[in-house]
Amino acid sequence: MRALIVPLLVAYHLTQAQAPSPSRAALHLAEILYPTSLLQAHESSFVSAYIEAHPNLQAYRDIIEEWEREINSTQIILPRLAQRLAKELSDAEMDSIGAFYESPLGRKLSSARLRLNADLARLSVELQEEYRPELRRKLRARAAALHQRDPLESD
Repeated sequence: MRALIVPLLVAYHLTQAQAPSPSRAALHLAEILYPTSLLQAHESSFVSAYIEAHPNLQAYRDIIEEWEREINSTQIILPRLAQRLAKELSDAEMDSIGAFYESPLGRKLSSARLRLNADLARLSVELQEEYRPELRRKLRARAAALHQRDPLESD
């Protein structure tokens, strides 16, 4: 009997420690807010901007594209986004937001988001490259104050 109870208690504890599955409302809203087309546009923009910022990676573009597709697969990203949505919003709130995004105005906003997110991905990489010298300067100054080597010496 004891041999049966211990594994059951362990199994119960493990199931309690796992993150709960997101609700139907959370998954539905995640699918509306982050449709496959949006994830693909983000992926494509990110890869293009990244390669443009780091031309020496052009020969590795296929590896970077594959990595991005993996990260942005709907099976991986949507449940995680849904869990985050569920932490912030009730099911009723998510249903209301979903109804808005399924309205004509919501669909128009979603369409605009495709272009805006592509622009954001490119802008993010551009700004990182533009402001990288300032970051490097600050890191070198801190390293000097700590009497350590430049942390980006190998870059």
